[in-house]
Amino acid sequence: ENMSMIFVEVNEDRFSAFVLGGRNGPEEYRIGESVTLLFKETEVMGNRKARSFVVIMIVISLAALILRVAIVQFINFSIIQNEANAVETLKLIATAIENYAKDHLGVFPTSLEALIQNKPAYIEKEYIDLSSTKGYNFFCMSLESSGYTCSATPVRCNLNGRKSFIITTGQAITTEDCGKKE
Repeated sequence: ENMSMIFVEVNEDRFSAFVLGGRNGPEEYRIGESVTLLFKETEVMGNRKARSFVVIMIVISLAALILRVAIVQFINFSIIQNEANAVETLKLIATAIENYAKDHLGVFPTSLEALIQNKPAYIEKEYIDLSSTKGYNFFCMSLESSGYTCSATPVRCNLNGRKSFIITTGQAITTEDCGKKE
């Protein structure tokens, strides 16, 4: 039989093939004619497998990128919520301390126990002794009869919150970056 080599394009894939039988040379074949090709299936499948692998890798890369962006947005949203909750909790503690002082002729409590043990209680829950409340630890550094200073610091800086808050007598709140070294 007569054998010749031709170049075939299928869906933008170009490959060479050997034609068994038939006429001499590629110029004699017409579109739509049937010819028997050797190695056609192997080459086309090889190209499709390579292309499929690249497509899968691109899809996995895009999915990882989208997931990363979503996680960062979720963490930022959580940080904003935690910081707002920390400020509100500090205001709640300060209001309880200020109300106690109003009822006791301007004398502030020297412990948070006085706020909880009083009937009715000035504050329902002692936030200071909790391990953490929504990503923040609360602590009163100074509880004296003349005033107070309480703080809220994130459990993990830049994950639970980016700011530390301090509230002092008169409910003055100051903010400080939690990563700032003193």
